[in-house]
Amino acid sequence: MGYGQVTHCSNCNDEQECTLGAGMAFGDLFNVIDNFPKGAQNKIKFISSLHEIEQQDLSYEVFECRQCDTSHSRLHLTIKYDCKKRFSPNYRCSECKHKLFRSNRLLTNFKCRKCKKYALQNSKVSSILWD
Repeated sequence: MGYGQVTHCSNCNDEQECTLGAGMAFGDLFNVIDNFPKGAQNKIKFISSLHEIEQQDLSYEVFECRQCDTSHSRLHLTIKYDCKKRFSPNYRCSECKHKLFRSNRLLTNFKCRKCKKYALQNSKVSSILWD
């Protein structure tokens, strides 16, 4: 079961929901392939048409923009195929277009995406369960 966290900005009152984890459909990559950008979908289909996917890591995770210092929820995927080859899609920040990186930081340690201030707090509705 997946979960989500909601943050609230004490400066501008913006609320952001961050989807995390994996649901029941995540057992088969092709159940959620439409959640990836078109380029990643094409690459996944190409790899799976030529190779057996030996291992996959698939879940929603926190990504960060190191330029804007903002958090973004994205569908993380690593496919292992053809012995040592790996594929992971790349994501870009919706504001500045810089590359996003997986992050272990707390959501409250990022800037608000609306007002750009360090004022994020966990919302009173701080967690959501989804499947």
